[in-house]
Amino acid sequence: MIEYVPYSGEPGAHSPAVICDTCHKQIVGEGLAVWRIKLRVKDEPRQQTPLYTTHKRECEQALHSQLNGQYPLDENWIDFSEEIDVFLKQLSKNINRSPIDDPDGS
Repeated sequence: MIEYVPYSGEPGAHSPAVICDTCHKQIVGEGLAVWRIKLRVKDEPRQQTPLYTTHKRECEQALHSQLNGQYPLDENWIDFSEEIDVFLKQLSKNINRSPIDDPDGS
C-alpha cells in the first residue's frame, strides 16, 4: 500500500512511501507488487485480487500463504508480481496515458 509517512527532522512534513502489506514497514530497496488473476471460464467476468506490496522473501511467502486462503491456486487463480521499482515506473508512465488505448505498450 502507499501511505504518507513523516519525514525525520521536519515536523509536520510527510511524503508518500510504499508500505509492506505483510509487516507494515516501509519497503526500501527490494520489494514486489503482487496480485492474482483468475482464469476465465467461458463468459465469466474478469476477476483480480487487490494489489499488494511486500518485501521479498519472508514477507512475500507470508503474503502468498494469506492469498491462498482467499484466492486458492487450485481454483484457477494465477500469481503475478512485478519488481516494485518497475511497477512504480509503469504506474508513473500511465498517469499521462491509458494502457487500454496503447495496444503496442509504447
